[in-house]
Amino acid sequence: MWFLLKKKWFWLTLLVIFLGNIIWPVRSLFSANFLFNTHLVVLTNEAELRPCGGFVTVYGRVRILPPKIELKNVYALKNAEFGEAPDPINQVSNKMRFWDLGINSNLAECTESFAKAAKTIDLQTDDVILLDISTAEEITDDKEIFAKLTRAVANTDRHDEQSLKERKSPLVGMGKKIIWNTLLKPWRWSKISREIEAKIQNGNIYISDISPVIKPKSNDFAFYEWNLGGGKSSRFLDKKLKISAREVSPDNWKISGEFNIDHVGQSDEPLSQDWKGVFELEFPARFGQETMRFPAKLAPGQNWVEKFSFNYDGKLEELSVFNQRGQTIFLDLTVSLFGQQTFAETDFENHENIGKIYKKTTKFREKMSWLAAPDKIKPFITLHEWAGNRGIIPEEFRGKWSDFFKTSSKQFNFAEIHFSEPIDVNENTFVEITDKNFENKEITDDPIFEEIILFNDRKTALIGFWQNQVQPNERFFIEFRGIFDSFGNEISLQKYTIIDRISQEE
Repeated sequence: MWFLLKKKWFWLTLLVIFLGNIIWPVRSLFSANFLFNTHLVVLTNEAELRPCGGFVTVYGRVRILPPKIELKNVYALKNAEFGEAPDPINQVSNKMRFWDLGINSNLAECTESFAKAAKTIDLQTDDVILLDISTAEEITDDKEIFAKLTRAVANTDRHDEQSLKERKSPLVGMGKKIIWNTLLKPWRWSKISREIEAKIQNGNIYISDISPVIKPKSNDFAFYEWNLGGGKSSRFLDKKLKISAREVSPDNWKISGEFNIDHVGQSDEPLSQDWKGVFELEFPARFGQETMRFPAKLAPGQNWVEKFSFNYDGKLEELSVFNQRGQTIFLDLTVSLFGQQTFAETDFENHENIGKIYKKTTKFREKMSWLAAPDKIKPFITLHEWAGNRGIIPEEFRGKWSDFFKTSSKQFNFAEIHFSEPIDVNENTFVEITDKNFENKEITDDPIFEEIILFNDRKTALIGFWQNQVQPNERFFIEFRGIFDSFGNEISLQKYTIIDRISQEE
């Protein structure tokens, strides 16, 4: 071992391994453009959430080689205007300011907005880097940094012009701390490198021309929070999005759900206060549903719920949810296939015809996709009871069947039948009832089938039939033909027993 320590090649090898371990996760950053370009860095605060990630707190110019760091309080740009404010930003300001430009959840378009604004105010930069507070906390290894800085910024003399002007200067110091902490602690470089790569892949750090495409797709549900005067309270909202896709008949779906928001914070100025803003839910284009947008105000401890429900006719093999940058949300996604179908292929937990995703996520997209195996199971009978004339007859058949019961020459009765799944009947449907000669062996009287009534649930039916004479407690076989489920599977040829206990009671 001592022999190895004296060899230069040994130390060189260790250095190569060390640097390789650091560089490999973030190898995409080691390009000439990234190293020598001047980047516009925009620090967004997900505690004041907006679709691009949050309210802007700090901006600046950073270059890796040769090193250059210029970070400023965003309110230094308070006189710069960028057109009329769109809805819902116009609820708090008529004009767009630099800190309000993060309104696009397509991060490429969002960074382009900042880049254009930078040119307007003559900031000499080549591209844009978005960085959020949670990333800053992890890089500095200080989970209390947000609370410390927020209280430091809020604790100012609000009647002193100089104090107000400099009230966000601690945030500038935080930006420099992030950079220098990264450069001056080589023992943390490997861990920071892996964290940076993970953050890049999920959009917490977004770098023009390097980061993956992060934007909502036409097949996504997309849930957004617009903090419009709610202070830092976004950090204390527990958000749950529940979506259920239930196939009520082949390729006919009931889509329903709700978004449920809890303000779990205490009254703790300036961190936790009343949240005020707008919640927004976009639906996949295929559903043809208007975007839901609801203004809300939640005090600490309050809850807010909004529900939705609609039908969709068409093939459905995917549910996906786009999650805005910087947001944590609890997803409860359920898909329920019709009838006796099963899943042939899935990327989620499932059993029988039910699939589920139930978890908290910060990923920018969660997706469940599937292929359904067709139903090949034949329908069968789950209940078969002699009803006599005591069952419930649908309104449209009561008049007709009441006349049958008045016939004196023979006896009209019916049986109640339940099927394992929804079925269809037609003019070729046939029911055969046979006397088993169990109780009254001297009487052989096979009932004659008259009519089948199928209820709206398509799983319950009444079988009307005639008898020449009553046989109390007698058993009869009943057999069905020409009954099909929704996938064309015909009921199996099986005999079921019904017993006339009604006549015995009478």
